[in-house]
Amino acid sequence: MEVRVFSTAPLTFKTTTKYIYVHRNQFWYQRAVPSFFVKILKKKTLKTPLKTNKLTVAIKRANQ
Repeated sequence: MEVRVFSTAPLTFKTTTKYIYVHRNQFWYQRAVPSFFVKILKKKTLKTPLKTNKLTVAIKRANQ
């Protein structure tokens, strides 16, 4: 699912929403792991729940 935000907020606000997605009515944050860390972490992506169903709260938590 793609989340589009129409705002005049700073660039960091818009780029963060690129990594936010909805799963079961809850927002999650997901980032790719750099290739040199994949062997250490044994994961290609890192996902964490933002524990909210409101986009504005999710964006604030993702920016922290």
